[in-house]
Amino acid sequence: MCFGPSIQSSEYDEVRIHGPSWDHAVSVDTDPGAYSPPRDECRRQWRRPDEIAQQWPKPRGHSFEAAWSFLKDQVVIPEGTTTLPDGAFRGCRTLKLVTLPSTLKRIGQAAFEGCSSLTRIDIPSGVETIGYSAFYGCSTLKHVSIPATVTDIDDCAFRRCGALEEVNVPESVVFLGRGVFSHCSELKSIIIPKSVTRIRGFLFTRCSSLESITMHGPVTDIDEVAIRDCPNLTSIKLPNSLKRIGADAFHGCSRLVLEVPDSVETIGDHAFSGCSMFMISPRSPAFETFKL
Repeated sequence: MCFGPSIQSSEYDEVRIHGPSWDHAVSVDTDPGAYSPPRDECRRQWRRPDEIAQQWPKPRGHSFEAAWSFLKDQVVIPEGTTTLPDGAFRGCRTLKLVTLPSTLKRIGQAAFEGCSSLTRIDIPSGVETIGYSAFYGCSTLKHVSIPATVTDIDDCAFRRCGALEEVNVPESVVFLGRGVFSHCSELKSIIIPKSVTRIRGFLFTRCSSLESITMHGPVTDIDEVAIRDCPNLTSIKLPNSLKRIGADAFHGCSRLVLEVPDSVETIGDHAFSGCSMFMISPRSPAFETFKL
């Protein structure tokens, strides 16, 4: 089921959104790869709500101006909705509270990107995918509840959520994309579930308050620039399943003392540049080729 906004309150303090009010449905069958934002999209100027509204079909009996007045406060998305469309509330900087339905399966790409007044999001059980940049730049977002039904958290999903203090990544997650938590400057600790076997690039880059990372699973790869510039990181135990550490992976983690397990076969250039201390055994296959 698709949806678009229609006004149910003349005061617009709380507005409920109903799919059947649209003249034309918004397709939810679009290939996820169809939306391919440029690399610098997140740096652009946020669009005004009236500009965003032009993307939507016009609701019966209401102008775009009236339909988007709900952005003052909060939104309740109706039961029956299964997909939140790509860019649904992108740039809505006055949006404070969103209630998501129990029927939701997918949060689209950039769905809440730049919603800088959003402080909390409770993702209902049943959601399987959190799309690319879904909550990028939600700078006051402190609390996120991710249910055990989510399997994919796509690239940059929570990037630049500067107020985010804690987040639980459930065991159901098998794909944790690039840059998901980068620039989350208040995040202090994170547990990587056993279902995740690869730490992708930029995952925790510039998380300046991050102190500990716990890996519960058989992680085999830590990509380039995965955990760079985390100056307060002191605790991380690398698993014996680890095979590869990419270039600049821990660059700038100035308080980190790290022991490299013998299972590691390759280490990229400058992987530990700026770290307090690291230890690598001569028995490691990476010992002969490793470069500072």
